[in-house]
Amino acid sequence: MFIPSLSSEKLVNTVKSIEKAVKAVKGKVIETEDWGEKPFAYAIRKYNKGVFRHFVLDLPTDSVAEFRGKLKHFNEIMRSLLVVR
Repeated sequence: MFIPSLSSEKLVNTVKSIEKAVKAVKGKVIETEDWGEKPFAYAIRKYNKGVFRHFVLDLPTDSVAEFRGKLKHFNEIMRSLLVVR
């Protein structure tokens, strides 16, 4: 979930940076889906809405923790959820 005040250009650049981070840990992006801007049930970092983007990734098992750490360095991301199957 991205902060809502991002310009569309900055959002595209951030998504490309995330895709580069996936490739850096020897993974691949299977699919991305733009879920758009949605309101929150409560404020997060003083924002009442956020921009949601869904990524389907194929990551090596030993790279999941490294990728999770890389996600924390993106200031444009308010929250993320990484589900391992």
